[in-house]
Order: sequence, then structure tokens, then C-alpha cells
Amino acid sequence: MAYCTAKLIRTVGDTRVEADCDDHVTAPQTVYTNLIPDRILVEWHAYYIGPNAATYPRPYYINDFKVGVVSASFDWRVQRGGSEIRSGSATCSLGYNQDNPHQAMHVCEVHDDFSFTFQHADRFYVTVKASNGGYVNIRNYDGTSGQYTVNPKQYYQGQTVSHTADFTLDYQPPEHCSVTSGCSDKMIDRGAAITKNGAITVGWSGWSDGLSGILKYEYEVYKMQPYGDVLGYRSIEPIIKDELDASSTSFTMNLTEPAEYCVLLTVDDVAGNHIHARRFLIFDDVSVVDIDSTGHYPLWVDSASANTSYLWQTNLQDENCTGPQVLARWPRHFYNEFHRQNGMLKAIEDHSPPLTSDYEEVTGQPPETRSREAIPNINAIVRFEVDYARDHQGGRSIVTPPGNWLDVDDTLIEGQAFDIPRIDGDSIRIWVRASDVMGNENRDDVLLHIDSSPPLLHDVFLTRLRLEESPDYDSLIVSKIEISFLAYDDHSGLHTIQWTLIDMSDNIVYSEGSVAVRRLKISECSPANCACIPKDNDCYGKNYVLQINGSDVVMPIDKIATTVLSSPQPTMPCYRQQGNSRYHTAKIPSRISIHRKLP
Repeated sequence: MAYCTAKLIRTVGDTRVEADCDDHVTAPQTVYTNLIPDRILVEWHAYYIGPNAATYPRPYYINDFKVGVVSASFDWRVQRGGSEIRSGSATCSLGYNQDNPHQAMHVCEVHDDFSFTFQHADRFYVTVKASNGGYVNIRNYDGTSGQYTVNPKQYYQGQTVSHTADFTLDYQPPEHCSVTSGCSDKMIDRGAAITKNGAITVGWSGWSDGLSGILKYEYEVYKMQPYGDVLGYRSIEPIIKDELDASSTSFTMNLTEPAEYCVLLTVDDVAGNHIHARRFLIFDDVSVVDIDSTGHYPLWVDSASANTSYLWQTNLQDENCTGPQVLARWPRHFYNEFHRQNGMLKAIEDHSPPLTSDYEEVTGQPPETRSREAIPNINAIVRFEVDYARDHQGGRSIVTPPGNWLDVDDTLIEGQAFDIPRIDGDSIRIWVRASDVMGNENRDDVLLHIDSSPPLLHDVFLTRLRLEESPDYDSLIVSKIEISFLAYDDHSGLHTIQWTLIDMSDNIVYSEGSVAVRRLKISECSPANCACIPKDNDCYGKNYVLQINGSDVVMPIDKIATTVLSSPQPTMPCYRQQGNSRYHTAKIPSRISIHRKLP
């Protein structure tokens, strides 16, 4: 048999796999395939080579003979687990027989169709056969006359040669031992999932294929990009692509562009089956955590008074945490712009077609891994920690965090409530430290001052009052009023002093104004005339005089009596820095000498 090949065919799509026929005298070989066939096509060439005429000259008594191929056919069978479960055969009919053997090359191409459900590890055997044969006419000589007769044909008992093609049907892809037996080998080891080092070695171990064996490893590396709410690579080509033989266990790459990457490993077996596995990694050696510098997104204490620009809080808390909390907030104050713009912390979409969940990391969070699930973040910040300290020196002694960092209750809120025992005059500094997924950090702080009590206002005295008639004698003119008083606040200082002159009988306001708060240097202060607060060592004068000039006040003449009897009162609200105020009413004595101006 000069040539023999068998082809299993899937007629839909005309997919084929072929195997050479061998005589199985030496080592038989099988061809592995994952094809689901419905036809077998066999082609073989057979011929008979007789004795050489020079070596074996034709004897005189041979009248005629012919020897060649007289028949050809093939048988097929399916073997499963050592048992034959299906078989069939086909014959090559070319019109030759014992009387007319084919003395040239005998070429056959024959197919047979079948409908059968194959299973993994089935063996498909094709045995191709060719038989030779023919006849001989012998001359029968009579005595010495030289005359002869030709005897009837005598047919040769020929020989049959057979060759076999062997297919093994393999419908299962390679597998990894961590899935099948819980081994510790890594199907893909890309090193740290979050890295600033672009020189990366990707390795693997523990892959096997129990039937046909592993043929090769293919790998692709994608630089992923955002598609709406997910990351993926549906419309892009891999930046790295190659294949390695079955003995390989790693490859190296050098990433230069910060991005999120997918390493896709394809393991192929000899039969044509394959399986994908993938891992993800973030490489970024350039981005940082930024702090908003526009002033639109500050770090502030929301529990402080808004009218003090959130600088002062007006309530206290004791050592048992009885009392309001301190609430700090920082929406959009911290961010990683590169991660935010490129969606690097989003969920990762399915591969197409989807991978088996055992062969990719569906869940898991940094720093242990980067899986398909989104990394919780706010403005690309994944962690906030807070620390605080308190002093009674305006915050001057608490300029660095004490190191008692605590994670916030909820990163996504961008705020934290604190139980901080405090008294009037305390200052509290709160630090917030923001971290991105790479471990980059930045921090900022805010300083808060405490004062829950109003300013002190006392020793208020009317030191001078002078009234005169107007030239038309129908009203009084106040030519001078002076009131002295002490005003101070030991915790937050004074902000404004305002006064109002009111007739209490009918609430008519005759005049109002303010007294300038005196700010002094600490070197100018003495306890008797000055009060300094812890914040910035700011100092304020204590002694004030309110002067109301006659040009500021005009009273109708018919109000003289009621004015004197009801005592017009300059009422003075005294405001401290953090916004609370204390009111004090200074009554004008009812026994007043009214000096009439003579015409």
C-alpha cells in the first residue's frame, strides 16, 4: 500500500482532521481531535509488484497469467472503554476481480456517513484493506511432439494488506489543579496586582490535559479602557501577543504607560481544545493624591457656626462624651485625577465569550488582588483616616498629628463625626489622610476653636447726660450722653459692640450705633485693662466709653416727661468673635436736670 489517509469530517462547515494509516507493526500513533464527525473519507493507493522478468524469466509452460489488486475496502469502528460500540464498512468498486486484476496503481477514495453521539475519549479506528489475486494458464505438453493444450485458469490465493488510522476524540479542555484538586499552584502569577514597577514577569504552573496533552500557551496583554460604568478591551487589540511551547512557564513584559491591564492566558491542548484564564493589574508610577486648591471644595468643621466661617463651635462635650459631636466634612477635597478620568477602579466586564468563573478572579479587593468587582472609592480615593489633637493654646502646640490614625466609618461619605471632650477656650485640630489604590497619600487639617459662653458685659454706668431745648422750644436736644462699661471674652474675644437708644414706653428708637473694639498687642496688655484669648494670642481692651452726641438724638417736647419717667435706655449688644452676644440695658436715672436754653 503506497498511500493511505483517513479523514474525519464534520459536514456542516466541512471541518476535517486527517490521520495517516500505518501498519501498526511499529509504534501506532493516534491523532487527537475535538471534532464531532458525521463522515469518514478514506483515500488509499495499492498496487502489486511481481517478480522481475530478468531475475525470474517466464517459464515456457506458462501460457498466460495476470496478478494485481482485485479488491479494496475499509472498516471502521468506535471503541469506548475497551468495548466496540459502533462499526461500519465501505467498499471500493473499480471493476477488477480475479479474472481481471488491476495491474497498475489501484486508487480508491471512498466515504461512509454515520450518525452517532460521540463522547470524550472515544477511539475511532479505520482499517483499510487491499487484496491481490489473479490467474495462470499452464500449457500441457503431450510427449515429444511439442504440441500442448492450455489448461483452465488456475486462480491465485492472494494476500491482503491492511493499514489502520487511529483517532482519539478529546472534548475536554486543559484544566488547572487549583480547580480540580485545590492545589496551591497559580494558573497565572502576575505578581503584585497593584504596582509602580513596570518590569513584570508573568508565570504559571499546575496546568494539565489528561488526554491529548498541552500543545502550547498563548498570551495577550490588553490595556483596558472605560466603557460607561465598566472597564474592558472589547474594541482594542492587545499591546503584547505571543505563544510559547508546552514546556514554557513564564514571560516578561515592561509596561511604560500607567493604566489598568488584563493578562489573558490561553492554554491549548493537542486536540484543539483551549481554555482562557485572566488576571488584572494596575500599573501607575506617576499619579498622586491631590488636594483641591480652588477653595470650592474645602475641608471644614460642619458642626461649627456658619457665621464664623466654621471656625468656632459653640457647644461642649464632657469626658463621658455627653454633648454634641464634632463633625468634619471634605466632599471632593481629595482626589486622584488620573484614576478618576480613566475609570481605573470600575468593575471589569466579561470576556467575550465569558470565562469560567474558576479561571478569573470575580471578587477580591486591593491590596490582595484586583478582581472584576469595582473598587469602592470616592473621587478615586479608597481610604480616609483621621486623627485629632486638642490644646488650650489656640492650636499652636498641635501642629503634627499624634499618630492615632483611625479609618473613617464610611469612606464614601467624605466626613466623620468625632467624640472630643472639650471646654471653652480649647482648640481642636483635625487631620484627614487620603489614600489612593496605589498607596499614595496626602493629608490636610482644619483648626477649630471652642467657645460656648457669651462675652461678659458689666460695670455699666451712665457717667454724663446733658439735654437742651431746641430753638423752636418744641423738642429736647441731647447734647451729650456718656456711658462707661467693661466688655470682654476670655475665649474668643470681642467682635463688635453695638448700642441702641430706645424709649421703652412706646419702643421708639431715637438713635443707634457702635463702639469700636480695641485690639491690642500682647505687650500692651495688663489683666486690668486687657483680655487675651488662646487663639493667636489676640488681645482686646476691656474698658469702653459710649458717647452719644446731641446731633444724633432729637426728642419731641411732649416726650420730656415720659422720657424722664420711663428712662430712655441705650441697649448694648456686645458680640464676640464666634457670634454669640450679650445684651445689657443701662437705664438713665429719672432725676435729671434739664437745662433749658434761653432764647
